[in-house]
Amino acid sequence: MKMIKMSNISFMLWPLLAFGQMDTISVGNSKVDASYIKPFEVNWKATKHIDSKDSTALVYRIKEKIEVINQGNKAYLKFTQYWNDENNKNIFTTVRTSHRKTMEYVAFHTGASPGGLAHLDFDGRYISGFTSFDAHKKAKQIECYIEAPVFASFAGLLYAILLKNFNSGIVIPGFGFDGETPQLIHEKLTIVGADELSILGSKRKTQMVKSTRSVNNTYWIDSNEPPYFLKVLVENNDGSVVLYEIEDYKSIVEN
Repeated sequence: MKMIKMSNISFMLWPLLAFGQMDTISVGNSKVDASYIKPFEVNWKATKHIDSKDSTALVYRIKEKIEVINQGNKAYLKFTQYWNDENNKNIFTTVRTSHRKTMEYVAFHTGASPGGLAHLDFDGRYISGFTSFDAHKKAKQIECYIEAPVFASFAGLLYAILLKNFNSGIVIPGFGFDGETPQLIHEKLTIVGADELSILGSKRKTQMVKSTRSVNNTYWIDSNEPPYFLKVLVENNDGSVVLYEIEDYKSIVEN
């Protein structure tokens, strides 16, 4: 068991489960069902903590919005993130869309981010669209197949949905890049602890989850009630940490 302690931040991590104990979960698995997710909006603040200097600095404010959208006879989840700087000026926005129930990726869009811009559409294993990792270079057209359909990367919300019916480590198909080429990645999720948080005056019991997609991140998950993931801690290589905390959230009435 590992103790993480920095200024007023402390929590316990359980030893990671051996990869041999993990189940591989594919898109379409009957235990993965996001249809219970209720639409909501949540506002986060991200602060950087430097233990040696005992200092804290606001680095981001993030607004997230989860909506249910209907097109024809199909329903989808739409996850929008607005990333703002410490002065609340927008830096970039990302939009991700998945099938309502299965969380299979449908589309990903990001514009004006530090990492460039992209728009990708997913149809099973087939991916099409364009990417540009350099604002000074022409966007690259993408048309390719990957080995399997992938789950939409809705950050902690995806983990909350996946872990609602799984109590041990799991491996899932995810999406990433090899340079500028889309590729399938096998992401491993592990429950590493449990904690009780106070969120806007309400006590919430959470599972603490780590992922091989972002090895330095720990997510506090409550799979049952909005906003489903309640805190994120990022441990940087320089010894500092960035803590993402909820400032407020509200439910959205479905149309």
